[in-house]
Amino acid sequence: MKTETPAPAATIEEIDHYVRNHCPVGSFLTAVLSNDLMAAVGHADETNLEALPAICRYVHWKIPGRCHGSREAVEAWLDRPQQEDSE
Repeated sequence: MKTETPAPAATIEEIDHYVRNHCPVGSFLTAVLSNDLMAAVGHADETNLEALPAICRYVHWKIPGRCHGSREAVEAWLDRPQQEDSE
């Protein structure tokens, strides 16, 4: 049985930066956050492709649900001021 490839630290840092600062991310993470598997696989580099299950688990369990799940959720998160996070 193959062990899961862990999510790269740089990828986790980019996700966390997106969450904290409402900053755009690259095409791979935009696809992951938008729940677009075909685009995520198409835009992934070799390292992120191997770690895709771990990255998806991180997104699902560790970041707010309102900032991922669809293209519309990602766009709304990027348009939302940071100050609203504390409300």
